[in-house]
Amino acid sequence: MESLLYFFPKSFFSSQDSQIATLNLVINSTTFYRRLATDYLNQMLELLIDFLQTELQVSADAISLAQRTRNLEPNILPIVLWQYGLLDTKQLDRVLDWLEVS
Repeated sequence: MESLLYFFPKSFFSSQDSQIATLNLVINSTTFYRRLATDYLNQMLELLIDFLQTELQVSADAISLAQRTRNLEPNILPIVLWQYGLLDTKQLDRVLDWLEVS
């Protein structure tokens, strides 16, 4: 936590209490934005899975297999499905187009 102080000039703080308040604000803001990004990625992943199942008839088992990949984000899922042979190149193009406009 103290390492965050190096990003601020000493004149920025009027007291140690203001240092602590600023650090808490930075930490809370970081946590908020990290949670916001995670929520967005989870929502996009849900929408992508719905698209895969409804538009391309990709099975739940195929998606489950691809989801075993670490740090799976919406832009990675179609590539993993393609690598496993669960999407052909035309389907992959459709998914990538969908991701681009979503």
